[in-house]
Amino acid sequence: MEKRQLSKELYIIAAIATTGIFLLGLLLGLVIENARTAYVDNKYLQQELDFRSSQLQYEYLNLLEEKENCPAIYETLYTNLEDLEKTRVRIETYSDDATITKEAFELLEREYLLAEVRYWLLANRAKEICDHDIVTLLSFSSDEEECATCDEQSFVLSYMKKELGEKLLIFSFNVKTVDEPMIAILKTAYNITEYPSIVVDDALYAQLHDVNVLMPMVCNEYEETPEACAAWINPQ
Repeated sequence: MEKRQLSKELYIIAAIATTGIFLLGLLLGLVIENARTAYVDNKYLQQELDFRSSQLQYEYLNLLEEKENCPAIYETLYTNLEDLEKTRVRIETYSDDATITKEAFELLEREYLLAEVRYWLLANRAKEICDHDIVTLLSFSSDEEECATCDEQSFVLSYMKKELGEKLLIFSFNVKTVDEPMIAILKTAYNITEYPSIVVDDALYAQLHDVNVLMPMVCNEYEETPEACAAWINPQ
């Protein structure tokens, strides 16, 4: 009888302990979720402020017409480049984070796309006002079903970027990644109808192009030929 009573008491204690652990876990989960939600909300606010700041920077730079303002343009240009790289790193980190929701990740990807467009506009402004000897390249890609050669094109562009460094600015847009109106505007402006498509300083080159085609084409755009272009413009 005493053993049966003891077993019953142990069962009750175990049940209470289990319930307590469950409630504690639930409470801890709610606290963590609330903290994560607050963190995400703060990040979105920060991103929104960064975006508004970039808009004001670009609008202000549009008012500048003299070469004496080039230092301000260059400073803004490279500040935006640093922000762009930070966003890219966050995307790579978040892609492996199971706690980040699909919606939050898509917003981050959209932020990165818009940051690319802002930087591209600033780079063009630097070329226009300051005779900044760079080449800008827009790369439009899609998913594997629509673009079986996009990965191959990306590999070629990565090689070119490694060779030319800051002299070549590449902005890559996957049209299937983010639902962003700015992509539709760019596609219409450059008549993008197939993938991959590349725009080099406003000239469109559709379908896959290997390095033997793209490198000489890009190198011919420079006012002063970069050292990395010598072998491509004047092959031995």
